[in-house]
Amino acid sequence: MASEKFTNVVGDYSGEFYDNQKMDNSWIRARLKEVKKRPRDIAKALDLPSPRVSEILGSRRQIGGDEVVPLARVLDLPATAVLELIAGHDASADAMFARLNTYYDNMSDEARSALAEHARLLDAARKD
Repeated sequence: MASEKFTNVVGDYSGEFYDNQKMDNSWIRARLKEVKKRPRDIAKALDLPSPRVSEILGSRRQIGGDEVVPLARVLDLPATAVLELIAGHDASADAMFARLNTYYDNMSDEARSALAEHARLLDAARKD
């Protein structure tokens, strides 16, 4: 239903698929520098303690579905771009869409609504 909107865009978030993937979240640290923000800004936006943010930045912790939109706001990026960057370390398009479906499936209704609104705004801006 809701995940059909992303037709194979985001398996099991904590499942085998992820256990076999190499995460690389170095893009987050680079983007923080570009937008002149600090890891503590991520901690505040995601309501996470600093050690959890360090794990994300060190590619030892995955970014949760409900963390995508707030992270996008801190990094001043579209949420869709953050999803692509999260999934983008795998060159296979099928694997990327499977990963995106996983993130979407594990988002709360509130996060899904925020993502949909963000996409709607981007679409409206593109048409202008």
